[in-house]
Amino acid sequence: MSVGTTKGTLEAGVNLALAGSYSGAVLSQPPAEICDLVLDHLHNDRATLMQCALVCKAWTHRSQHHLFTRLTYHSRITRSPRDFAEFLLTRPNIAGHVLSLEILDRMSLSLAIVRLIILALPHLRTLLFRAAMISSADDADIALGQRPNPRTEAIKKLTFMNCMAACDTLYSILGIFPAIGTLVLDDRCGGLIHCQPASPAIRDLAIERIETSSVSNSLLAALVHGSRMEETITSAKIIAIGKESDTPEELGEALQSMTSLRTLQLLPLGLDLTSASNSTRKFCLFVF
Repeated sequence: MSVGTTKGTLEAGVNLALAGSYSGAVLSQPPAEICDLVLDHLHNDRATLMQCALVCKAWTHRSQHHLFTRLTYHSRITRSPRDFAEFLLTRPNIAGHVLSLEILDRMSLSLAIVRLIILALPHLRTLLFRAAMISSADDADIALGQRPNPRTEAIKKLTFMNCMAACDTLYSILGIFPAIGTLVLDDRCGGLIHCQPASPAIRDLAIERIETSSVSNSLLAALVHGSRMEETITSAKIIAIGKESDTPEELGEALQSMTSLRTLQLLPLGLDLTSASNSTRKFCLFVF
């Protein structure tokens, strides 16, 4: 049975709803759970998320989470590395959302600025440097009232791909983290310059997995012996082993010292074992 509605009762109902008196039929604000579901569904729609962050204060935090979870800082961005670091340091409400950072094709980075960028992101889980040039210059004189605290959380994955940096700069960046789940070093461009033993900065560093490509055996050995890798690493994947001047003894001795190693991949071999020591030959034969 239908109930007839007159024009007068319809207008009265609309007026009551607009006045907020008819709360049983009209919600003044959707439940927070519904808003979160809608914003989660829009996680790839950056334009809409930016509008949501501005339209309603209650939506700002969730919208910013999806907008800033992953940041990419590349050469097309005109903001200087110093400005980028200052932006993150002075906006902890935004920096706290960042879980992944990619730094691509930047030729004017310094160790001091990189350190500030990393420390400004307390929840960072993955960090990628690709085709970046990082100097050891100490030029981080950003005038701030408060410096970021030392990092206490491990990072899941740290990648250096075709970067240019001296070994002491690399060690200093690694030493920012107390532990690294997976360390990826890809030096096919030959930009990682190994010139000295590992810095004390990585003495307490724990690394669980390592993947290298065209990295010198001496650099790998310095990392292993200069950190806690000997007792913490469980998996190693080594591609395009070493440089032309490297010897298999360096690699064999470094691998033998990894007492917790459970999985090892060497691709391709490229080793001349005829000139290697007996211990190195025995180790390589045991692995394969």
